[in-house]
Amino acid sequence: SRRLEYFDVSHNNINDSFPFWLGDLPELKVLGLSNNEFHGDIRCSGNMKCTFPKLHIIDLSHNEFSGSFPSEMIQSWKAMKTSNTSQLQYDPQIVQINNHGPLSVTRVITYSFMMSNKGMLMVYQNLQEFYNMIAIDISSNKISGEIPQVIGDINGLILLNLSNNDLIGSIPSSLGKLSNLEALDLSFNHLSGKIPQQLAQLTFLEFLNVSFNNLSGPIPQNKQFGTFEDNSFEGNQGLCGQQLLNKCIDHAETSLYEEDHESESLFELYWTVILIGYVGGLVGGVALGSAFYPDVIGLLKRFF
Repeated sequence: SRRLEYFDVSHNNINDSFPFWLGDLPELKVLGLSNNEFHGDIRCSGNMKCTFPKLHIIDLSHNEFSGSFPSEMIQSWKAMKTSNTSQLQYDPQIVQINNHGPLSVTRVITYSFMMSNKGMLMVYQNLQEFYNMIAIDISSNKISGEIPQVIGDINGLILLNLSNNDLIGSIPSSLGKLSNLEALDLSFNHLSGKIPQQLAQLTFLEFLNVSFNNLSGPIPQNKQFGTFEDNSFEGNQGLCGQQLLNKCIDHAETSLYEEDHESESLFELYWTVILIGYVGGLVGGVALGSAFYPDVIGLLKRFF
């Protein structure tokens, strides 16, 4: 069992807690527990380290896992941080079949793995050919709390699916460091704030879904984000952008309009004051003239 590199028990009725003891297997590369009834926290127990030293595909989707995001455990997944993908290659699994005859048959065992990728259910018939696939899928559970910034340290990630959970807080800007990321699904959570501008740096990102959260502000605009349609952002009332019916207001134009409007108001106020002064002076002058008119006439008659 110490040589085990592929463990997949997906689509069963297993009712148990997270099998943390698998983390001590030095060669384990793939862990598939999806579509079961696993429950509780995703973390180690007791003094176990459960480092999963060579793990680079983990699918825990469609279970009953709860608690906060397993940030401490994820930080120990060193294989997901490697820049040398040749280290992720599987050992060839060769079985020799002998029928008690003069000839023996050699057979190479291949792994078949099914998981969601870019919004579709994909079946990898020969997983060994996709040895550079680095993926985390914890979707459709009851994970709560915030997505930690340390997620950005797993720089080899190609697929990250955290959809259908109870995650809160903002989308961490550190996701912008995942330069190899091709698919990011954060839909159906309770995330708030703006979509980080750093995500526009992900030039390999082919699939993005942040729909049905509480996000607000403008959608980052570049060539990559321009390829995503409205269904990637729907269900966020505060979001605005070219992909949505809710267009963003140009703040520069708004500011210029407000300045012009303010200048016009000051101009109008200035001339109103002048007009009031002029009219006031005129009325005052007429009133004073009427009061002293007899005296002025008498004084003029003395001189002339």
